[in-house]
Amino acid sequence: MQVRLKILITIIILIALFSAHLVNAQRNTTSRIRINSGDNIDFLFRTFNDMQNGKSFNNWTTIYIYFNDTTPGPTPAGSGWQLEFRADDTDFVGVGGNTLNLAILELKASGPATGPNGETITYSNTTELQDVDQVLILGDIQNQGNGPYSDNFFISYYCGQQISLGGESVWSQKGDYYNVNIIFTLSPQ
Repeated sequence: MQVRLKILITIIILIALFSAHLVNAQRNTTSRIRINSGDNIDFLFRTFNDMQNGKSFNNWTTIYIYFNDTTPGPTPAGSGWQLEFRADDTDFVGVGGNTLNLAILELKASGPATGPNGETITYSNTTELQDVDQVLILGDIQNQGNGPYSDNFFISYYCGQQISLGGESVWSQKGDYYNVNIIFTLSPQ
């Protein structure tokens, strides 16, 4: 008997632009995010090995980030930018009415260690998908001198591999076609 579990992930881009009213400071920032490749993922679990060990897509999504803080003065308005992610629902929802815990999917970002102007780039560890924002990448531009930052980053996905401590296996899950959207948010820190 073949058990099939298919997870479709649709990535939604959400750019958070903060005005002076929201952050109690006069910020003049521009944020842009673009998915260059890898905006949909299908995980098909067809074999015993797939079910037992999970599946991964390394560097599947390429995200382009542009951030510019032109607030006057020697120090930028904040310490930099951050890329967060979350699911748009509390569970994966199956076509057959089944649900699947979001923790079955984990994400990890990679890319440059420093920016072109000496910015420090920090990546989170492999992190479970949740329905609340979680930081995936931090860009510290304190040493940048208010210049623009732009670069490409890569997102890897791990399904049923239990990379993080709480990650879940697909072994005991009901076969269905599960779906969830992932929302990425780029904002000043």
